[in-house]
Amino acid sequence: MTRRRKWLLILALGLCAIVGLGGTWLWYLGKYVHQHCIMSAGLAFRVYSSNHQGRLPFSTNGFGDALLILAREDPSSIHCLCGPGDDGQIFAAALTNNSHLPEVHCSRVYVQGLTGILVAVAITSVLLGGTAFGRSSAWMAQ
Repeated sequence: MTRRRKWLLILALGLCAIVGLGGTWLWYLGKYVHQHCIMSAGLAFRVYSSNHQGRLPFSTNGFGDALLILAREDPSSIHCLCGPGDDGQIFAAALTNNSHLPEVHCSRVYVQGLTGILVAVAITSVLLGGTAFGRSSAWMAQ
C-alpha cells in the first residue's frame, strides 16, 4: 500500500467514526432527552384536570390557545409544553401580551377533547415506546 492510500484509508475511517458518533448522539437526543418533558406535561394536565372537575384545557381558537390556558394556570409548565429547540419565548410573549397563539407556532401538538384517562393512556404509551394513537387507540377500542 502506498503512503497516499494509507492516509486516505485513515481519513475515511476517521470520517466514518465521526459520522457514526454524531448519528448516535442525535439518536440519543431524539429518543431519551425529552422523555421527562412528556411526564411533566402529563402531570401538568392531571393537575389542571383535578382543579377543573376533570376537564382539560380547551379553546375554540385552536390547541395553541388551549396550551396557553394551561401555561397561564401553571407558568412553570411552559418548558414541558415546548419541543426540542424551543425555548418557550413564544409562549412567554403570548402570556405577557395576553394574545392569541397560532398552532403553527407551537412545537408540540395537543389534541383537544380527550378526557383525563385518555391523556394518561396516550402519555404512558409514548413513554413505553409506542405512539400516542397506535397502541393506546387499540386499547380504547376494546
